[in-house]
Amino acid sequence: MRDAGATRRRILDAARVEFSNFGLAGARINRIAAASGANKERIYANFGSKEGLFDAVMSDTLAAHAETVGQWGASPEALIDRLGQAHEQAPDLLRLMLWEALQFGGGPVPDEERRRQHYRRKAERLKTFFGIEDSAKSAAAMLTLIGLAAWPSTLPQLANMLCPPGEEEAFEAAQRDLLHRLAKAALEDGR
Repeated sequence: MRDAGATRRRILDAARVEFSNFGLAGARINRIAAASGANKERIYANFGSKEGLFDAVMSDTLAAHAETVGQWGASPEALIDRLGQAHEQAPDLLRLMLWEALQFGGGPVPDEERRRQHYRRKAERLKTFFGIEDSAKSAAAMLTLIGLAAWPSTLPQLANMLCPPGEEEAFEAAQRDLLHRLAKAALEDGR
């Protein structure tokens, strides 16, 4: 008999790929079952529904991302670099979040209260570390930093189209320099 934890992990991994490729509406439990080597009944027993599985995938993916990014403590430049690298290494997170936005819009999302508390703690640490004067400014800075860091990985085709032919290194250096200056401004404007 296979380990229940290993089966759950295989299901989550297969579901992460499926939801990343097709979103909640387009994902199919049959494909997840085939890819994970688990039957549909096992999936429903572990997660209750396709929506419950999506919730679990989002929680699992966001937890892994938070662990990769670590704490906010760094210079603005190092922080934006670390965020950007984390998004480059986990393009499926961006895809999942975009699918989630399409599915739920501005309405409540799965596990919202736990996620809200996570982001509030992160924004509070950002506020403390960089000496930002209030919570609204630190939350706005955090959203800006996440957006700046994630944008190149969110629309890589646009970056490819904008990059002048033969100037990839110069384009990347210019982009990194601009991100550094914007991150610094986002964090210093709150003081």
